[in-house]
Amino acid sequence: MTVILPSPPYSAANDDDDDDDGDDCRYRAPELLYGARCYDEGVDLWAVGCIFGELLNNSPLFPGESDIQQLVCVLSQLGTPNEDIWPGMTDLPDYNKISFSEFSPVPFEQLLPDASPDAIDLLSKFLVYSSKKRIRARDALIHLYFFRDPLPAHHSELPIPTRQRRAGTLLQRRVGVDGHDFDVDAPLEETLVDPNKLEPFASLFVTSSNK
Repeated sequence: MTVILPSPPYSAANDDDDDDDGDDCRYRAPELLYGARCYDEGVDLWAVGCIFGELLNNSPLFPGESDIQQLVCVLSQLGTPNEDIWPGMTDLPDYNKISFSEFSPVPFEQLLPDASPDAIDLLSKFLVYSSKKRIRARDALIHLYFFRDPLPAHHSELPIPTRQRRAGTLLQRRVGVDGHDFDVDAPLEETLVDPNKLEPFASLFVTSSNK
């Protein structure tokens, strides 16, 4: 299965971009908003969660126009974190530079009343304060959300903008951190999820006629 999302303006892949553009900060992970200089792929997973939430909501979940406004948006919806929720939070470079009111978390069901329970569950696993606790990409791809109707389209069914393509460009092929290749031109049979990974969920796909 291949799930294609628009790239966030800011990610670990383009960390040389230091501008404070409003659209940029809407996808920026909390650790970056607090000035972290050492971070991992969790910043991209947060950005994916923001994009996913925006697709569900038809507008940004955290529509800040600056880093400080963005922190207010995040805290006011996810609640004020502490060291138990987010270990190492108080050690971030900018943590002690500004203080905010105490916020209680708003349930995702209230933020996105039209989203399915599976969509809410997946979103809640992306938008976690602690980077280490965010769902990993390989686990997100086998989340039940992607096996419920409406099923995701294969990338070959998606419209492709007319543009000159160059073999070997980053747009055509990406190599993941675990060494796996991701090729947008790969045939369907090469992009399917490993059936062994779906075995724990087998009972969910048994129809009444099979019982």
